[in-house]
Amino acid sequence: MKLDLFIQKEHIRFRFDAADKTDFFKKMVKDIVSVYPDFEEERLLELFYLREETMSTGIGNGIAIPHVMYEKCKNHEIFVYRLAKAIDFAALDKKPVELVFAMIGAPSPSNIVNLQILAKLALMMKHPDFLDTLLAAENRDSLYEALIRYE
Repeated sequence: MKLDLFIQKEHIRFRFDAADKTDFFKKMVKDIVSVYPDFEEERLLELFYLREETMSTGIGNGIAIPHVMYEKCKNHEIFVYRLAKAIDFAALDKKPVELVFAMIGAPSPSNIVNLQILAKLALMMKHPDFLDTLLAAENRDSLYEALIRYE
């Protein structure tokens, strides 16, 4: 499975400003709704908050992968946010988050695609050299190229 099927360069935000996790989710959802106007801002925000209440999506090493299934989503979409400054995400390793992969999935009985994408992302993020490359990216183009080149 290739992530470029789900990550579009236009969905990468560089130096995204957020004061904290709550502020991030509010701004992130507004951003997503600006791209997909038929998505309901309040419902999407509620889904992301409910997901975070279950367990933080901060997976460690400065990375978070918040993910939800949303009934209005027709395909799996990943938005990438390189934060202007790291924020506390209640990550497992207690490190602040610098890079967020926000995924909105199309509901299906098995959710297999959702699980495959999450597994691929999690596996990729375990490689220190790759993480260093992502975090050192100086703009949206270089971040996108690093993501696509790695897989």
